[in-house]
Amino acid sequence: MPIRATWHRLRVHSSPEIAPHSQVQDLFFGADLLLRRHDCSVDVAAQRVYDEAGGIRFPTKPRAFLRGTDDGVVEYPLLVSINLSSVLFM
Repeated sequence: MPIRATWHRLRVHSSPEIAPHSQVQDLFFGADLLLRRHDCSVDVAAQRVYDEAGGIRFPTKPRAFLRGTDDGVVEYPLLVSINLSSVLFM
């Protein structure tokens, strides 16, 4: 059984004047204070963020999964998979 990491949740409520993809969003941060997951409460999706680019922690491989009822994610089916390469910071 894999060890489950402890993540800290930050729930964000957007102002009505702002038009984000979801008015309520949950951001999950690891003990190192790096973003580990981004949930949209309107949808049933959870987005995981991974990796780094050019030595900078940056989500180069975001993945979106269905969100489970216990704040977990349903690993299958994978809803969105994006792989960024050749990231350049100027």
